Amino acid sequence: MAEFKFVENKNSIDKQKISSILASIKEKPVFGRQFTNYMAHIKYENGVWSNHEIIPFANISLSPAACVFHYGQEIFEGIKAYKWNDNSVHSFRVKDNAKRFQFSAKRLVLPELPIDDFCDAVTKLLKVEQDWVPKEENMSLYIRPFMIATEPFLGIKESNIVDFYVILSPVGPYISGVATIWLEDTYFRAGPGGTGNSKCGGNYAASLLPKKLAAKQGCNDCLFLDAKKNKYIEEFSGMSFFCVDKNNILYTPKINDSILDSITRDSIIKIAKKMKYKVKETKIIWKELLNKIKNKEIVEIFACGTAAVVSPVGVIKGKDFEIKINNGEIGKISKLLKEELVGIQTGKKTDKFGWVVNV
Repeated sequence: MAEFKFVENKNSIDKQKISSILASIKEKPVFGRQFTNYMAHIKYENGVWSNHEIIPFANISLSPAACVFHYGQEIFEGIKAYKWNDNSVHSFRVKDNAKRFQFSAKRLVLPELPIDDFCDAVTKLLKVEQDWVPKEENMSLYIRPFMIATEPFLGIKESNIVDFYVILSPVGPYISGVATIWLEDTYFRAGPGGTGNSKCGGNYAASLLPKKLAAKQGCNDCLFLDAKKNKYIEEFSGMSFFCVDKNNILYTPKINDSILDSITRDSIIKIAKKMKYKVKETKIIWKELLNKIKNKEIVEIFACGTAAVVSPVGVIKGKDFEIKINNGEIGKISKLLKEELVGIQTGKKTDKFGWVVNV
């Protein structure tokens, strides 16, 4: 395991100011606008990972010819850390994020960062920045590991120089209350054989225009369909899809090469099964889903992801329809699953899966 060099930040925000910042975020929840004093960094060049360090959070200086700007070689992850009642800090499923990071790297032809280096960078940074982890309800410290291709050249080939960083941001809820969703049947987030099952920026860039258009319709997010047949539900712009029928059976789209293998989705499936609910991973035809909602056969819909955790959907809109689910309120199963997952993350429920790690 590599040693991380620590470089002092002479302009660090002190504890009193940090407390003030956290209080302001609680008062007016924001996501990803405030960053901590330090970040982790590891460099890759000539086949070697080196320069393991914890350094002051600062702007990054890159050549205008850096590969990431021109050919999109970039991947990232989203993780959260929580402060428990005893003031201990715990991260959630970091090793699983490290494994998915390797999967994404392989697809984008980036070097695969060793799992131990990934986890060590997150843990060492969290130890330095424990004062930034909020203890208040509905707050957490968001962890953003990312890798960018930084070799300066113009030409379509993989970069031989790469930089890995981890930055931290104290956050409130990503989506408050019950969401209104736009069913998108013109634009697509990803296609077969593409990068949809990798966590790279291009997938999210593809969702920005439809999400902006959806906002004009009063919607929080888009629900995307498959690009091949424009028939099957895939996922939201940055979250996984679940629905629940009148018999308390959960349905979620089966993972394919255009759907991200979400860690929160996996957590929900495992928790639901532990709670004796049936979960079916299958293709979901959107027109059939709408009919089942109208006929009260589908009684709940929710989105899930690291940022939002579990976000209930109260309304689905489209070009020629608008339909309400469960009277626009959070459903019983959605609420139970969210309480169980958040309970595990915050130490209020027993972690029977080995997901939380004491920093």
